[in-house]
Amino acid sequence: AGIAEKTGAKLGTLSPGANSAGLSLAGVLPKNGKGKHAGAMLDESLDAVVLLNLEPDADIYSTPDAVAKLAKQNYVVALTPFVSDALLEVADLLLPIGTFAETSGTYVNVEGTPQSFGGVANPVGEARPGWKVLRVLGNLVGAEGFDYVTSEDVLAEFNAKVAEVSAGSYVASGQVAKANGADAPAD
Repeated sequence: AGIAEKTGAKLGTLSPGANSAGLSLAGVLPKNGKGKHAGAMLDESLDAVVLLNLEPDADIYSTPDAVAKLAKQNYVVALTPFVSDALLEVADLLLPIGTFAETSGTYVNVEGTPQSFGGVANPVGEARPGWKVLRVLGNLVGAEGFDYVTSEDVLAEFNAKVAEVSAGSYVASGQVAKANGADAPAD
């Protein structure tokens, strides 16, 4: 950032993983002293952990001993389209979900622009879209706000919560050059 500032260059940043911009907009990331990142949570003894489409030995790269820490938790539920040795080691319950190609949904790209898509195949066997499995789990434990019928319902609530999902909403998007040179120098 310092080099860009001193040279008058534009600085672009990329989010660290798929849909991390959407997670940031939804308030999933810890900030202002609220919430904890995965490593800090796994340092504690938790009553329950829910893993959504996550391979603990590959996806929790900030915590190298994530598999060992997850294996020590009281109860781990993994919603996953695949079974791996790491999931078998840590999960008390595996629930089958469809792959990204077997569900509809929306990702928010690095610019903060939502990109919706439809499933191109039906989930295999007993698998269901991840959001539907989460809805049922929410209903089973009596949690409020789990009455979605479609993925569009989930998106509508997301849009209502963040008011407007647009370029500039995501904290890093102010540093991303806009298409066709229609931008000002990065802040």
